[in-house]
Parts: sequence; C-alpha cells; structure tokens
Amino acid sequence: MLVNGNSGHTTAQMMQSKLLIGTSALLFREVGEFSLIIVDEQQKLSSTQRSKLCTGETSVIEVSATPIPRSMALAEFGAVRIECITQCHAIKTIDTRIMEKHQARELMQMVYRTVNAGAKVLVVCPKREADDKDDDLPDAETIAMQLEQFFPGKVSVAHAGLSEEGNAKALNDISSGITSIIVSTVVIEVGITIPKLELATFIMLNGLA
Repeated sequence: MLVNGNSGHTTAQMMQSKLLIGTSALLFREVGEFSLIIVDEQQKLSSTQRSKLCTGETSVIEVSATPIPRSMALAEFGAVRIECITQCHAIKTIDTRIMEKHQARELMQMVYRTVNAGAKVLVVCPKREADDKDDDLPDAETIAMQLEQFFPGKVSVAHAGLSEEGNAKALNDISSGITSIIVSTVVIEVGITIPKLELATFIMLNGLA
C-alpha cells in the first residue's frame, strides 16, 4: 500500500496491510508496528524521525549514498553493520561529460536534439532564484525563462520556493509529456521517475557526483 500526503487510506487499512511504501507521511499516521523498516535516503530524516516507527523488535535497514557524519561515525566504530551495493539493480548506460562555459552552444544543441527526438531534459541549478549575492551562480528561475524563449510552452520549473501544488504540477507535466524540459534545484533528487529522460544537466553543483 502506498502512503503519501495525498493518499486517503484509513487507519484500519494501513494497520492491516502487510507492506507499506511511503514518504515521511508515515510519521504522521497510525500505521501499527513493523518487523522491518527500510529507510531510503537516510540522511534526509533525523534520527528521531527514523526511530519513531520502530519498536523494540523492529529491524532497520538504512540506505544512503551520502550519509551524515553521525552515521559515518557509527559505521567507522562498528556500531552498525555495513553492506555495500556495488551494482545497480537495473542496466543503465550513462555518458558523463564536463562542459565548460564556452561550450554553451554545444550544450544547447544537445538540448535541441533531445527535445526534437521526443525525449526529456532535466536541468538542475544550485539555487532557485536570483539574489543580491555576487556569486555568478545560475538560478532555476532565470534558466527556465531563458529556455522558455527557445522552447515556448515546453519548460517546467520546480524548487522549494514554489507551492507543493506548483511543484506537483511541474513534475506531472514533465512526466506526462506536456512539457519536455524541467528546470529545478536539488529538490528534484528526492526519488522521482521521469519517463524518456535522456539528458540531465547539472550546473555548478559542488559536492554532487
């Protein structure tokens, strides 16, 4: 059973279900006791939140590619058991390139080819909107407006400064094919599926690989 902010399952339905898959909405529902809890993107929840669903008999598997320092310390000193996933569960062919500012024309040509082929483009920016800081970092709102000039009606934008409904619409539009390009901040990294996504561009994101 899927449990998120929009699901309307009753307490009885969730209590009777043998398997619940959900977001942090699980923290605010009466869901009963679990024998096993798997927490993906562990670093996005506090230790208090992660333990809220546990009882004395609950086994917990926490998954993270970028664990917080506390988790790293627990692992280093043997307080938790570590398993490393060294292979992807699905076959993927990913071609990674680092492009400099002077290659902007070439990058734009790649965007054109991708969109014209009926595929999708994801652009991830380090900040959501322009500010007074003289850091020369591109923002999602400005990049989206620039792309809209070349692809009118085909660009969505999503970031934490927008409403939940606005972000949901942006993700729905790109997933359903109403738009072909979505410009976002790292808010997009929280597990989403975009069909036909063939080009992802990360602009000046330090610390992400």
